[in-house]
Amino acid sequence: MATKYFGAEAVSQNQVIGKSIEHQTEGLPPLTVRGIFEDVPRSSSLQFDFVLSMKAYESQNDWLYNWNNSGIRIYVQAQAGTDAVALSQKIVNVQNDHIEQFRSDLVLQAFSVHYLYSSFKDGKQAGGRILYVRIFLIVAIFLILIACINFTNLSTARALQRIKEIGVRKAIGAERRLLITQFMSESFILIVIAFLIALALVLLGLPLFNGLANKEITFQDFGSNTLLLFTGIGLLTTLLASTYPALYLSSFDAIKIIRGTFQQNVNSARLRKGLVVFQFSMSILLIVGAITVQKQISYIQNKNLGLDRENVLYFRLEGSLQEQFNNIKEALVQSPGIATVSASSSSPLSIGSNTHSVRWRGKEPESQISMNILSVNFDFLELMKMEVVEGRDFNLDFGTDSVNYIINETARKTMGFEDPIGEQLSFWNNTGSIVGVVKNFHMSSLYSEIQPTVIQLRPRNANWLFIKTEPGQTAAAISSLEATYQRFNPNYPFEYQFLDESFENTYRSEQTIGTLSFYFTGFAMFIACLGLIGLAVYTGQRRMKEISVRKVLGAPLQHLVYILSKDFLLMVLMAFLVASPVAYFLMKDWLNNFAYHVNLGFGIFIIAGLLTLFIALLTVGFYVVKIANKNPVQALKSE
Repeated sequence: MATKYFGAEAVSQNQVIGKSIEHQTEGLPPLTVRGIFEDVPRSSSLQFDFVLSMKAYESQNDWLYNWNNSGIRIYVQAQAGTDAVALSQKIVNVQNDHIEQFRSDLVLQAFSVHYLYSSFKDGKQAGGRILYVRIFLIVAIFLILIACINFTNLSTARALQRIKEIGVRKAIGAERRLLITQFMSESFILIVIAFLIALALVLLGLPLFNGLANKEITFQDFGSNTLLLFTGIGLLTTLLASTYPALYLSSFDAIKIIRGTFQQNVNSARLRKGLVVFQFSMSILLIVGAITVQKQISYIQNKNLGLDRENVLYFRLEGSLQEQFNNIKEALVQSPGIATVSASSSSPLSIGSNTHSVRWRGKEPESQISMNILSVNFDFLELMKMEVVEGRDFNLDFGTDSVNYIINETARKTMGFEDPIGEQLSFWNNTGSIVGVVKNFHMSSLYSEIQPTVIQLRPRNANWLFIKTEPGQTAAAISSLEATYQRFNPNYPFEYQFLDESFENTYRSEQTIGTLSFYFTGFAMFIACLGLIGLAVYTGQRRMKEISVRKVLGAPLQHLVYILSKDFLLMVLMAFLVASPVAYFLMKDWLNNFAYHVNLGFGIFIIAGLLTLFIALLTVGFYVVKIANKNPVQALKSE
């Protein structure tokens, strides 16, 4: 910003301090530059270009002096070793000195953890973005486990191919620990190669991931701790994947091998089947999760919010725009593509102003109920298509509406009025009558219940201009708006937002989760199917003579396909029975984070089970049919 207004040379020569910047905020003198700070990195939760003294804000907002208002955030630089809980209580005690019977769940939180741990309930930390970090950590563990299971299954299934090698080594004196070391070393070399390939894929895939997750992660962000973590994952994977195969292969009896009487343990085959069931259970769990997330996102995007967010754009009334609102509105409503114009103190989907000071007839004196306050201009409810269920909207024909109020259905229920029209409300040194009740609308994310809300007619506080465009004429409306903006406010850049885009940005994390969940589910299914192919090949080779004898005796093709496929189908069915209850409780817990969410119907589990079954059949079907069609002479000619 310093470079923008004073030039790079002035900044480099330290000639900016003491310079003045003029502005059009009424009641404030020109601003003097007292310092320059480094640009705030994009990774910061707080984004700003300049800092003003709090006194400037106080002079424009007298509501700050009311102890019942909660419209600003407080940041505390605490001394080292300070007890955050005790300090929080001291701040609450300060509130108690000014508000009788004040009850607060106020807690101080370290700013360094706020981004991930931002949700609180009853004064206690109750989640936040950390939930998604944990979800994908669990998914990553699932993927590693599925891969390790495949390695274990294929290593034990192919044991017969190494049986003579093991017998000879043992016969010439190789100890079991040397065999274990050999097999684990072989696994370690394979996993090191896989580890290096994985690192290369991570680096190549970073731009794609950054675009998907709206991040800016670079290779430079991979510090020594991250690389040590990666190395630890590689070593852990080596232990998970190679320990059992090494112990199993090294346990073979050399005498039985040499005599030709060795047979694989039945328990080994059962273990392989159990591991296949486990990995497909995890795959079904991921499929259920991916479908549930997508259904919830679709529910959010299509839910009736109690207002119409389509074809609405808005921008801040800067400079002299607020004083010229009536002239601007008159010019805009006569412009092409524009249907309705009004103003508000904030977006109705993210009301940031609330107070405990609202009083009404019958309210308990010690009751502390927080209510949202939305200040609007005329026609705002009409612009947003909010439904007035009782009474009326604000009207120019009623001069007293400047001190009257409209409440939502939740506020009426909170106040306990059967017929609220005409009842008196008092807050912020103003008293007026309730003239209307508006149908409930969502003024925050669907994570939260709809809160009691009071709408007041306060044009001086309505500093955001809202415009409803005619359907299909958005381009014409924007062109008209820009021309009008430049005519009334030429010294400010023309910047606007669409209300529906702002709403979607609120759930950007959920949309990213939905997309990534499908990718990870696809990876899991792909890895599981690779293992299934390996087992199908092994099973086909082991049962080739049996199938050939059956063919010679006249068994039809479909019967042979059934014999080879039924074990895999039974394993998928068992995986479905194991995964369904686990998936139900996990996804139910995730949905409970939303105050409004889809129902977790049984159809989701049926879809996940059928999809897994179809993929499994598709994976092994081709190979099974190929085995069933093979000439039996090739398998029986040595008998």
